Amino acid sequence: GRYLNVAVDRRAAARHGMTVDDVQTAMMAAVGGMHAGDVIEGRERYSVLVRYPRELRDSPERIGSVLVPTPS
Repeated sequence: GRYLNVAVDRRAAARHGMTVDDVQTAMMAAVGGMHAGDVIEGRERYSVLVRYPRELRDSPERIGSVLVPTPS
């Protein structure tokens, strides 16, 4: 697989009320997806994964342009 090294500007994150962990969690959700729950149909159980569309996560430049919601 491919790996991406993301350097978080701690001061910029703090100015917006975010921690490095907040930014990392948002990036992991955008790129790798987050488990949103399960759907059960009959005897089958399906895991639901939510992530950004492929066109927003297919290159480092596009990932770098992802907007992260902030508490402030």
